[in-house]
Amino acid sequence: MLRLLRSKWFAIGQPAELRVDAQGGLATLGTSGAEEARVVSLRETERCRGMLASRERVNLALNHQEADRIPMDLGGSLGTGMHVSTVYRLRQALGLDKPGTPVKVIEPYQMLGEITPDLMATVGTDIINLSGAKNLFGYQNEGWKPWTFFDGIPMLVPGDFNIEPEPNGDVLMYPEGDRSAPPSGRMPKGGFFFDTIVRQPPLDDRKLKVEDNLQEFGPISTEDLSTSGVKRNNCIETLTRRFLPACLEPPSAISLWFPYPG
Repeated sequence: MLRLLRSKWFAIGQPAELRVDAQGGLATLGTSGAEEARVVSLRETERCRGMLASRERVNLALNHQEADRIPMDLGGSLGTGMHVSTVYRLRQALGLDKPGTPVKVIEPYQMLGEITPDLMATVGTDIINLSGAKNLFGYQNEGWKPWTFFDGIPMLVPGDFNIEPEPNGDVLMYPEGDRSAPPSGRMPKGGFFFDTIVRQPPLDDRKLKVEDNLQEFGPISTEDLSTSGVKRNNCIETLTRRFLPACLEPPSAISLWFPYPG
């Protein structure tokens, strides 16, 4: 049985109508005009009273204490991301995009897709990802260009992403996008992510020094901090203004990761 609600909190440009199932599950957001129908998760909406903020929920879990529910993380770190093809299919299944709408690859090494605020609101994630200015291959996530994956999924990749395959169909990736350097990653034809190309000489266990492996450890740069601050503010503003009702707070537990470029 569906109930019809009207709420300004989910409106995108114009007043919206929300259809919520009796269990508080997925709801369809439709607006008049050209705005496409969207699917949003309202399983929390009827539980606003007494509901914990994301930061509280995550802190309780980290301290081995029971919260109102298990915290959820989707894309908050390199280890909790989702492959771009899966992100595309999930967004299509939830009705968040028109067919053929590309998804950004925000971490090329694993080919992770961008988890945008509308998807965060839909699944109810508690973590916001604040990555640095560069990805694992050492170049900026900017200058987006279209590319079609081996499985036919449309996507957007950073400008320095190499989209020219080798004669055998493999795709090579270069450190910091510098093609004058030896490639540092290879994705086999038909693969889903890049394998590391080892470029260093064999290690001599008798001459190992801690100092030789400290490049990825050090103070966070001003550039990375600035980039992360902008991402956080934009994400929370979008969640608050466009996708969350007044009684729900946006995710407030923050995951920082600044990959060492290779």
